[in-house]
Amino acid sequence: MKKLFCCLLTAFVVVNSYAQSQPFKELLSDAQNGSVLAQWYVASCYESGKGVEKDDVEALKWYRKAAEQGSEIAQFNMGLFYHHGKGGLTPNSEEAVVWYIKSAKQGFAGAQYQLSRCYMFGDGVSNSDAEAVRWCRKAAEQDFMAAQKMLGD
Repeated sequence: MKKLFCCLLTAFVVVNSYAQSQPFKELLSDAQNGSVLAQWYVASCYESGKGVEKDDVEALKWYRKAAEQGSEIAQFNMGLFYHHGKGGLTPNSEEAVVWYIKSAKQGFAGAQYQLSRCYMFGDGVSNSDAEAVRWCRKAAEQDFMAAQKMLGD
């Protein structure tokens, strides 16, 4: 848990210091010029309404750009958007799983845990207890608390 907290805290500090050092307009310009970090941050701003009017369609657009460049957190966000039908998408568990797998294979614990739940419940994939446990263990090994609880660690 300590490791996950430190990673999340570091990411938060980096992203926030990046964002605070530049007004949204500059972040948007960086995102338009291909910066993956800026694309993810712009997406999260649109999703949360932080510094800009909340707009899930715009959030989806920027998450997709970052995800297509390999950002594991943006890939996870894409999975969530598909899973819950955000940003004008129709809920689509199968497509959500595609994005969770991309993120999980890069080691993103949140995606590994979410993927384990998909396998556990047969949500977007065929039910597989073995795959559910495999992905849940990967998340638990990164001190992802929900995964640890699910495994009884």
